[in-house]
Amino acid sequence: MTTTELAVVDNDCGTSTTFKWESLQYDAGSPALVKDALRIGIYFDPLPENTTITPMYRIDNDEWVIRSDVHAEAGDRYITLEVADAGRFHEIQYGFIGTTANDMLTPVIKQVSAEIRVLNEERKL
Repeated sequence: MTTTELAVVDNDCGTSTTFKWESLQYDAGSPALVKDALRIGIYFDPLPENTTITPMYRIDNDEWVIRSDVHAEAGDRYITLEVADAGRFHEIQYGFIGTTANDMLTPVIKQVSAEIRVLNEERKL
């Protein structure tokens, strides 16, 4: 016999203590072209107390790169993460992980973006 539970989500639930956002894969219109990822940037309203945002990325479906020493904390408005080793890629995905204290103070993310350089000087196909 299967039992089904119903979760109630309303304005009294509080915030999740951990959260994550991932972009779709980006290939600048062609996965065949090699691009160069420079940095990932995340912009938000000043973070509430007991809140962190940590940027992350992955290149060509490899493992996610998350640096524990690069994160935003209470009061910060943005965070950037430099992409290591020149970041050459065919496809990139980026995003962030975050934590809160479940105190009803929700972070407001305004923009998540990647600074990409298309290598026009290199052979296309």
